[in-house]
Amino acid sequence: MEEVLVIVAMIVGGLTGFLTVKFIQKKLKDKNENK
Repeated sequence: MEEVLVIVAMIVGGLTGFLTVKFIQKKLKDKNENK
């Protein structure tokens, strides 16, 4: 059971990191276009 929790945690962590990076890139892109 613990292995499943570790895998789920890794997937959730990966998705969170991916979405965070996308969000930051979009913010930077918007900031650059406003100049």
